[in-house]
Amino acid sequence: MGVDVCAPNLALARKDPRLRQVELVAGDAQQLPFASASFDVVLNLESSHCYSHFDRFVIEVERVLKKPGLFCFADLWNVDVMELDWAARERALQNSSLEITAAENISEQVFQAMGLSGSISEQLDALSDAENRSLIARINLGVKALRAGLAMGAYSYRLWRMRKPEVCP
Repeated sequence: MGVDVCAPNLALARKDPRLRQVELVAGDAQQLPFASASFDVVLNLESSHCYSHFDRFVIEVERVLKKPGLFCFADLWNVDVMELDWAARERALQNSSLEITAAENISEQVFQAMGLSGSISEQLDALSDAENRSLIARINLGVKALRAGLAMGAYSYRLWRMRKPEVCP
C-alpha cells in the first residue's frame, strides 16, 4: 500500500511495472484514509518535512499501526531554510505512545550517496532539455546547497525506528 497526496506522483508510480502489485491511494499522511490498526509496518521517507502538522502525522501513524507494529522513517532535519519547529517535532516523537527503538543521524551516509555516480543531480541532468533546463539547474543548485549543509553539519538527515507496544501507556 502506498499513499501520496499528489495525484501526478500517483499517476507516475502507477506506470512503474515494479509497483503493479502495490495498491496506491490518494491521501494525506496527517489524516490517513485507513481504519485503525490496519498495518504491521508504516514506512515514511523524505516527506515528513512537508507536513505542517507533524504531531497529527505521528498520531495517525499510531492509530493505523497494529500492535506491535513498526514505524520507520527518515528525513531531513534541522534545515534552517524550512520554517519548522524542529524541537516540537522531536517532542511529538518522544511524547507519542510509540517506543523509539533507534534514532540515528545518517547525514554522512546521505552526503556520500549524493556524490555517487547516478545521483539525483545526474538523473535530473539526464532529463534536461531546452524547456526545463533552467528549472533543473535551480533544483541541482538546491541539491548542492543541501549537500554542503550536510557536510558542514548545519543540516542533518535522521532515521527513526519506532514500535507500537503491545500495551500502550
